[in-house]
Amino acid sequence: MPRSHAMDGLALAASAIHSVPAGSTTGTVQRYSQPMRWFIAILLALVLIQALNPWLKKMGLGRLPGDFHFRLGGREWYLPVGSTVVLSFLVTFFTHIL
Repeated sequence: MPRSHAMDGLALAASAIHSVPAGSTTGTVQRYSQPMRWFIAILLALVLIQALNPWLKKMGLGRLPGDFHFRLGGREWYLPVGSTVVLSFLVTFFTHIL
């Protein structure tokens, strides 16, 4: 009994589906998952820092040497270089302990 071309196409599609290893994903999903994870991590870190900002200011962060405050173009700008170095050191220290 001769097979039709449609049946050959279905058989080819079925073999392609079954030849993909379990748990694997397409290249598109892998390419976009890593940057999306970084975006979410940075977003959560910014939200956490913003929520803890009043408490961190009471501890002295934001007034360290290297934290710059200036007005430019009618806006107040803040560059917390010193506080960033201190927080980076603390995070690195605690991640090596854990």
